Amino acid sequence: MFRAANQHRMAIVVHMRPSVTRRREYGANQARAFLNKVLPAAPDVPIQIAHIAGAGGYDDPSVDQALTVFVDAIANRNRRMARVYFDVSGV
Repeated sequence: MFRAANQHRMAIVVHMRPSVTRRREYGANQARAFLNKVLPAAPDVPIQIAHIAGAGGYDDPSVDQALTVFVDAIANRNRRMARVYFDVSGV
């Protein structure tokens, strides 16, 4: 999907946090997988990560774990983050 969006020059909005009610695993490992496996498929289009990489609230420690991966990538000037934006909307 990301590759097709990139080919058609379509911006992407992604909700990173998987199902909260199903207690799906989330944190640094999932953020690293997104950074290293998904983002390379769409290097030419803006990608918005919704809710600061969370599910709309900021009371879950896994959000900090995931967000730290992205903060470190930005600090290290990882080119995969060049077109990545975060919205800060919440519930």
